[in-house]
Amino acid sequence: MVGGQLCDQIWYWGNVDKTVVSEVMQDQPEGTFMVRDASSPGDYTLTVRFGGHTKLVRIHVYKGRCGFALESLTHDSVVSLIEFYRTRSLKCYNAQLDVCLRYPLPRRKNSVRIVDSHYVPTSSSPPKATFNPDWELRLGLERLRICQTAVDRAARLFDAVHQEKRLADDLHYEFTQAIIDLDRKVKQLEDVLSTLHSCAEATDETDVKRTQAFKANCEIIEKAIKRLKDEHDLVMDRRAKVSKIIDDLTQAIAHAKGRLVSCNNTRNHSYTELFKKGVPKNQLASTIEISTSMLEKESMQASELLADIRLAWEPEQYLVNDPSKEAAAALILRARSHLIEKMGRQVPTDGIFLIRPSASQVYCQFCCFLCIHAYITLYLSI
Repeated sequence: MVGGQLCDQIWYWGNVDKTVVSEVMQDQPEGTFMVRDASSPGDYTLTVRFGGHTKLVRIHVYKGRCGFALESLTHDSVVSLIEFYRTRSLKCYNAQLDVCLRYPLPRRKNSVRIVDSHYVPTSSSPPKATFNPDWELRLGLERLRICQTAVDRAARLFDAVHQEKRLADDLHYEFTQAIIDLDRKVKQLEDVLSTLHSCAEATDETDVKRTQAFKANCEIIEKAIKRLKDEHDLVMDRRAKVSKIIDDLTQAIAHAKGRLVSCNNTRNHSYTELFKKGVPKNQLASTIEISTSMLEKESMQASELLADIRLAWEPEQYLVNDPSKEAAAALILRARSHLIEKMGRQVPTDGIFLIRPSASQVYCQFCCFLCIHAYITLYLSI
């Protein structure tokens, strides 16, 4: 019932420790979910984020049927059960659990943030193509690539800021434990000092040696107490700084989460539009995979810089369908002449560019642009 089909789902994690799941689900967007093997053989556990918490729901399997309760085994597979609740709230099962299974959590770290399949028709073959299979397809796939790049970039930054907060939380905990330990040591030494003072007062003043010994010991203890209090103040100051960092990171996580959800929604819309127009799923999946692979080479600094910059152009403004070198050069020079005619010769024309396909190599492109009044072509391999 659930063999190959379930194992093919990226939200299925198999036999994984629940503490691992709990950790990776922290701070995920509401509606993020995954399924793992339950402790009882043959059953499964659905984990979903809702209301800022991680909720667990048992999936019962009995005699080829499955469901969230033994008295209502309504589905013939775990996959169909999960797909059913991709577009319906779990409150159908539990009134206190008003959430849809929106964002599948892939098991492989930094893997593609999967397209919400409930946005896509479930028929085995896509609708008949209703648009130009070359130019409009290329534009559509370029839009999907842009959207997927934004998703992966947002996911990378979300993971990074979440990891930073985790480290800050650990450091805050260490400082708190150090403060508790210092308080305990100061209290112990103050008790010792009080005892020494009492002993000194009870000592005969004529016993000079003993009086001096008590005085010397008191001075040693007082210095130790001062040193511990100074260290206590230093650790308190450091913890306060870490607390401020944690507050900033909490806000950063909220921003990163909102950006990730927004990018997911935009990518899902682009994916759905292409599928409805007849683009095969394997071609869409290939575009997503290539986009994700390309982003892995991008530095974190570049991701941080580009994540919140709005792309100023649509693909039809810089892509051309003609692979001809001469046609590309003519377009660049025509754009330069038009810009000079409209804005005057003082306006800089460096940076005028377009991207054309290769005439001889599939999946390869050339970026053509002006730089210091020279026409330059760069080879782009996808």
